[in-house]
This record gives sequence, structure tokens and C-alpha cells, in this order.
Amino acid sequence: MAKYNDCITQEDLPKRHFLFTHQITHQHLEPEYSKVNESARKYGMLLDSTLQSMSTVDAHDFIHKTFQDAKSEASKEDISEMQRHYQFEIMRMCLDKDKHLNQNTIGRIL
Repeated sequence: MAKYNDCITQEDLPKRHFLFTHQITHQHLEPEYSKVNESARKYGMLLDSTLQSMSTVDAHDFIHKTFQDAKSEASKEDISEMQRHYQFEIMRMCLDKDKHLNQNTIGRIL
């Protein structure tokens, strides 16, 4: 059972996230997306480190704020598709962290 009633769900992700993130078919772009994915992975490590130092309630709030900030950035018209992909990855991380936070009875992120 979820600890919070406002948890991030799969439905909260933008619909185009799935098409965009999982269907990179242009081989000439794959190395660029690999770089973006590596940057997102590094951000995820920083996110983990930050969340570990927070209380459960603060971590929950931080995850939700980070998700909303990334969603807002991804919805801007003036960003590149690479930047949008990066924001989509942050949203996906927040979804995973929020799920994990709610499943963990001790209330620790990792």
C-alpha cells in the first residue's frame, strides 16, 4: 500500500515519453543519445546521494518537485529533442524512486 496518495504513476509521464525514449531508430543519433543517457545516469547517482540524506517525507517531496520540474522543462517548445530525452529520463528516475520509497517499510530510498 502506498504511503502517499499523490504518488507518481506511469500515467503521469508524458505520452510521447514512451515513443521517444524506446524507439530511437536513427543509427546516426544513437551515439548522441548514449551521451545523454550517460549524463542522466550520472544525475541519477547524484539524486540517489541526495535522497539518502533526507527524511522520508523530504525525499518524497524532493522526488515530486524534481519530477514536476523535469516535466515542465520537457514540455517547453524551445528545447532540443536531446534535452527533452534527458528530462524524460529524469522523470522516469523519479517514478522509480517514488515507487521504491513507497515499497520500503523503513522509509529509506536505497
